[in-house]
Amino acid sequence: MYKIIILFIILAFLPLASAQELSFYKSEALISPDKVKFSDTILVPQELEELSLDLFFKIENFEEETTFVDYKCEALDTNFGSRIHCDLTKENVSGRISLSYETENLVEKIDGKFIYRNDFKVPLKTDKLLITNKLEEGLILISEENDLGLKQFLPVNGTKGSDGRRIYIIWEKQDVESGDGISTNVVFESLQKPEPKEIDSGIFVILGVLVVIIALLVVGILFYKKSHTGMKPAIQVLKDDERKVVEILQNRQGQAKQRDIQADGDFSKATLSRLIKNLEERGVITAERMGRTNKIYLKKELGKKEPEKQKETEKSLSENQNTENRN
Repeated sequence: MYKIIILFIILAFLPLASAQELSFYKSEALISPDKVKFSDTILVPQELEELSLDLFFKIENFEEETTFVDYKCEALDTNFGSRIHCDLTKENVSGRISLSYETENLVEKIDGKFIYRNDFKVPLKTDKLLITNKLEEGLILISEENDLGLKQFLPVNGTKGSDGRRIYIIWEKQDVESGDGISTNVVFESLQKPEPKEIDSGIFVILGVLVVIIALLVVGILFYKKSHTGMKPAIQVLKDDERKVVEILQNRQGQAKQRDIQADGDFSKATLSRLIKNLEERGVITAERMGRTNKIYLKKELGKKEPEKQKETEKSLSENQNTENRN
């Protein structure tokens, strides 16, 4: 008799236990060097009474939006970081919860590179987990051939892509147990030139800085007069061979066949293939198969020459044409 009573109790609680699951959890992180903005979307079952998400970092600017009417969600500080708790005891329907929050504690800088790390764990057993790490505009993944020996992202089974403005990596996991999840790393750098560090020192240091600035201005003016490429600051972080490929594309209106780039730059076939692969992975160019070769396209914001450089080129071509006609 005792065993029968225990069996009935277990059977009575089985539906309740099985209901404490999430059908879908998506966490998207928009990453910049100084801040990470999260947008989480959660689909909850009808019988769920509360949801607690523990985060191992401090958050700010917390906001929530749900399809529920009578609920309460709040962000709490804890000894280990933060906790987001949603009370749904007055609801008895399935629905969606959308959470947004920010943190400044997940990105560190090492040798001019930025490393984002986050160990995300689901609060309940989840049928499908989707993690998206998206880089802010102006940021690119590091080259696979880097001095630090780092992977562009971990786990390596993530799917890399671009929406035309930002680079992103997506990871997906099915049947995730409570307390389990995905630990992600992303290593990136900026296309922009780093801002010069401020110098707080005496008059002699100030005079020295002025001398350096004047020297840089002179060198910059000489370089500007001799340059006909119209290269923009965004590509100055590239290696010499990579910059040479970009300059060739700029001179060819932002697009060229791979064999033409090889001829213009005097590259070997293997060297150029490696350069094209690196630049494409970093979001600087795109390659499109065309017959037995590739058509290479430069990103729009890097493809145009500066107006003054364009005018000088057109003027030079016009003068050469006039000289030939007179001859």
